[in-house]
Amino acid sequence: MDLRGLLILIGIAAVSALAAEVVIDKPGLYRDVAASRLVINASGVVVENATVRGGAGEVELPKTMTAYRLKPTAGCVVVAGHNVTLRGVSLECASGGLIFNSTDVFIEGIRAAGSPQLP
Repeated sequence: MDLRGLLILIGIAAVSALAAEVVIDKPGLYRDVAASRLVINASGVVVENATVRGGAGEVELPKTMTAYRLKPTAGCVVVAGHNVTLRGVSLECASGGLIFNSTDVFIEGIRAAGSPQLP
């Protein structure tokens, strides 16, 4: 395989990684996350320099949330945890973010843009 073929494969892998949903279910520091949807279902999480590009989709909500009558079509960023920090997030999606049943959620330096195709 020549260098050109290798660069094409790397480009395909990068695009594929961007199209995937990322679910964070363990505490820790996560840097340079790229996803179509970011779901944080843990406490003690710091996310830095994330890029989220996607549309509406279904997220299974915890059974404790059924009393709130939230639809499963949540946001592109879904936070269900305590002591969560989102720092330097670029959010380009149709359905925004959803933070529920959480405390001490800090959002620092977020850039958000809706879809230009929406009316």
